[in-house]
Amino acid sequence: MDETLIWRQCTDASERPMWCLLERIETSSITCTQGVYVIWHGGDEPETVRVGQAFFQPLAETLEALRGDEEVLAFRANGLFVTWAEVADAHKLDGVERYLGDRLEPLLGRRLAADPIEVNLPWGDE
Repeated sequence: MDETLIWRQCTDASERPMWCLLERIETSSITCTQGVYVIWHGGDEPETVRVGQAFFQPLAETLEALRGDEEVLAFRANGLFVTWAEVADAHKLDGVERYLGDRLEPLLGRRLAADPIEVNLPWGDE
């Protein structure tokens, strides 16, 4: 594994970790400025909706914009969840995003031409 990421979660009323709901997350609490994110929908057969990165704007602003993205919101019937991880070296962002896209096969988004950089997945190896 090239990189180990710390995937962020929210907490419930009892302060237990849980996956964040994209439409309810307090984006002002996100301090990570550059990194990658994964959005997926729940339900009987969860699927990755989008994988991306934040570099030119803070991650909080990126997620805020995605909350209004009609393509993403089309999958909200079973809940849209999000997690993110900081990638300290900006030169690795494209490679990390490429690896996540290759592994998670999102329904939306682009596939970068960068060489993939292997990282741990948010919920462990599949």
